[in-house]
Amino acid sequence: FVFCDVGTGTISKKLYSSEGQFAQLFERYCTWVESLHFAVKELVVDAKIVMASQDVINVCAERHIVLTQISDATPQELSFAENAVGRIRSISRTLRLMAPHLPDWIWGLCDEYATYIHFILPYSSGHERGSGTSPYQSVYKRVPDLIALNIHPMGCPVQFKPGVKHLYVNMETGDRSKNNSITHDGWFVGMQWPSVLVLRKYDMKVVTASRKHCIYYEGIYTQPPHV
Repeated sequence: FVFCDVGTGTISKKLYSSEGQFAQLFERYCTWVESLHFAVKELVVDAKIVMASQDVINVCAERHIVLTQISDATPQELSFAENAVGRIRSISRTLRLMAPHLPDWIWGLCDEYATYIHFILPYSSGHERGSGTSPYQSVYKRVPDLIALNIHPMGCPVQFKPGVKHLYVNMETGDRSKNNSITHDGWFVGMQWPSVLVLRKYDMKVVTASRKHCIYYEGIYTQPPHV
């Protein structure tokens, strides 16, 4: 599900296993919006029954949100959301092309990171919100700091310090010794603020790591193709 804010241009994507989770995911989205000191005033959804289920109605009633359902077979009434999906897919495809070495199932993480990047990208010229302004600036009223926000190429090689459970552990043998390496190898696959999402190399599992305990080898992208 893709949630779009018309006022700031912010886009948030929530992955789901069944459409029946829409009410729960929408409530999480509302909580996130409130953490930014904003509030959802109106929810505009398409004509699917699950979008206006009793659970969704209850969430809207509890949070004083107006629920509006568009007419059937009229996607133009929800054009902003349709365009948002296109923008996220465009960024996601670019991220995937940047990282052909990652497995095929990485698409979901590409979509998630695409919304993170879209949040700090400035609007194009002629946009109603003004050229050069990003959703981040609309929300926080300041220019985004790319270093602080930890923006890196998708699939960038990293070395990271694992948690205490795997510290000084040889992941091939399972032996723990302070003679073993303190870091593990992996690839950067996104952000789950304030943590970094890393695809661990030895078992191809996605784990979280501290932003302060990661080294990013972005210089590899400036090397000749044979390196």
